[in-house]
Amino acid sequence: MSDIDTPIDTAKVENVPKVEPVRAPENRALVVEPNEEQMLKHAVDLHRKGSLDEADLIYQKILHRNPEHFDAIQLMGTVAVQKNLNEKAIYLFNKAILIKDTVAAVYNNLGNAYKNLGEIYSAILCFRKAIALDPKYNVPIFTLATIYKERVNEKIQYKDLAIQCYLKHFENDPKSYGALVNLGAICGGDKQFDRALDFYQKAIALEPNSHIAYFNRALLFKDMGKPNESIKDLGEVIRLKPDFAGAHKTRANIFKEGKRYQLAVNDYAKTLEIDPNILYGLGDLVHAKMHLYDWKNISEEIKQVEERLIAKKLVVLPLPLSTFSDSPALQRTCAELFVSERFPEKFVLPHFPPPTRKPKIKVGYFSQDFRDHAVSFLMAEIFELHNRDLFEVHAFSIGFQSNGPMRERLIKGVDFFHDVANTSDIAIAELARKIGIDVAFDLAGFTGGSRTNIFAFRIAPLQVAYIGYLGTIGAPYIDYLIADHVLVPDEAREHYAEKIIYLPHYQANDSKRPMPANKFDKKYFGIPDDAFTFACLNTEFKITPEMFSSWMRILGAVKNSVLMLLSSEEITMTNLKNHAVERGIDPTRLIFTGRVPREDYLARFRCVDLFLDTNPYNAGTTASDALWVGLPVLTLMGKSFPARICASILTAMDLPELITTDAAQYEATAIKLATNPELLTKIRKKIDKNRTETQLFNPRFFTEHLEYALQKICEGYWTGLPPADVDCSAVKL
Repeated sequence: MSDIDTPIDTAKVENVPKVEPVRAPENRALVVEPNEEQMLKHAVDLHRKGSLDEADLIYQKILHRNPEHFDAIQLMGTVAVQKNLNEKAIYLFNKAILIKDTVAAVYNNLGNAYKNLGEIYSAILCFRKAIALDPKYNVPIFTLATIYKERVNEKIQYKDLAIQCYLKHFENDPKSYGALVNLGAICGGDKQFDRALDFYQKAIALEPNSHIAYFNRALLFKDMGKPNESIKDLGEVIRLKPDFAGAHKTRANIFKEGKRYQLAVNDYAKTLEIDPNILYGLGDLVHAKMHLYDWKNISEEIKQVEERLIAKKLVVLPLPLSTFSDSPALQRTCAELFVSERFPEKFVLPHFPPPTRKPKIKVGYFSQDFRDHAVSFLMAEIFELHNRDLFEVHAFSIGFQSNGPMRERLIKGVDFFHDVANTSDIAIAELARKIGIDVAFDLAGFTGGSRTNIFAFRIAPLQVAYIGYLGTIGAPYIDYLIADHVLVPDEAREHYAEKIIYLPHYQANDSKRPMPANKFDKKYFGIPDDAFTFACLNTEFKITPEMFSSWMRILGAVKNSVLMLLSSEEITMTNLKNHAVERGIDPTRLIFTGRVPREDYLARFRCVDLFLDTNPYNAGTTASDALWVGLPVLTLMGKSFPARICASILTAMDLPELITTDAAQYEATAIKLATNPELLTKIRKKIDKNRTETQLFNPRFFTEHLEYALQKICEGYWTGLPPADVDCSAVKL
């Protein structure tokens, strides 16, 4: 489990002894009969060979003769620790210390006994005493460093203490490979990338044939946004340790993020060959294959994923699951399992002070996507429109960003913009606490680059999930989920862990987006002017075999029609063409277009007659973009949150005629619209009218209702009430 996207702790792989049988200095003031020395020597020999019971019996015989025999007492303590009799060990070590309190190894062994019992602070005091007695004694230094390292998320100072201890260990032993690797892991986790890199370079120089430093450095490069360097190091890991499943899976993840899907599929397959039960392995394989439209065995693999998930196995990540499963129950199970394994709630920061009413509510929006990204396109005007008499608006940028007009607009649109991409999770949490954020918005959820761990520290009294991830977070520390009654109908309420803030509609929008010029015509894309053009410009992984089959039946029924799809890779285009042939459709009727700048992206919709949505993961921002330029969007509404987002958008724009509930109705409606020009023209005119007369593209309306809801949940908090559903869907403001 720790081998996947988690630096390896060398304390777990180096054979660092927990206890040390030691002898007191020869000059101790203790009278020992000669036969006692012989007995002791024999007992120590047995002890070192692992004959613990026999050694312990001899130690007892020595103590029967001499109850103050220091060696016998402390060695009996080491036996007790090795037999997991830690309370007995503590008694014996303390008894030995009363006789002689200057032996560092006894304090080290006492510390291990306390550590085994979970009495960490007592253990720390013992290790510190051992180090004070012998500053060159590296065993307690390494153990103490590891204790601090394992608790860096509890207090910021633990990070510094761990670093100090590992540096001291390395000072005592310049060949301490383990100290260097752990220093790299700590500094990397704290976003001290250059320092971490230096430690890994030194570790590799010491142990060029060990896979651990290469693997950890690969993860560091990944976090630094250097995928090629990461892939190179993972290649070294695999060369040194071919059966290391975690290296294959991590490389597959990087390939997938870089849209090198065939390489990702190959590595995921190899991962599962090595370890069929590796965490999330099967789900990742299915998701990568969906990007490629590689549907061989996909139905059976999806069935296996769902069966394992029902059995509470960590087989798939929440986002991939939502692309091929329309079960809100399974999505909640998946989210809760993932959060429990990866981001459990942390109770290390102080309790919030008693709630007090405030004249201004401090709202913090957290996202890795404050740049040219769908989240920012939707949220920019909301930030600008917040009522500054009632709200103070903070944005926390938690991921690597690119500069540009959107980022500049976001910075100007909030009261305070915090670039914390290179800040540790706990430091961000403490910053939010120091600022006094009242309501923290997670605009990322489980999307790429998200940092759910920040919210696990409880950065604000009220924490809300919105827009980035479509569905329940399943975490006890996320109090509210924003939705509407289309997304979360009463019959599905039980599948959402959070309390629901019901707004009149779900999706925020930007009324300042430009209306594109008619830059393209159908001929530009190789489409005859008289051909009816269907399109689906959703991301590749949203297209399932079932959805594609529906589209091919639609093309079969609508003569002289084509289907425009978002793809520019030869392998994906070839696969889709082959799937079309299998379904009896001429592959030349598939028109492929790649990704383009945003202004061209909006203009491209002008060349389309009807947008065909996907299921079970609908279009979101893409749907509202299409409607913005007047393009009808036909959706197939399902049961889960992402399978209902387009229906939510269409409802907000009063277009129920474009919402269908099963494949037959979806196909029949598409065919009817494509073969009835008058009906399609009527719907287009309705879209043009409703764009300004309904509320989907009215960000002020959205912001006012959001602010009303925020005041309601804060009022509940201030009066000591627990979180509860808030329904402001019908509130007139």
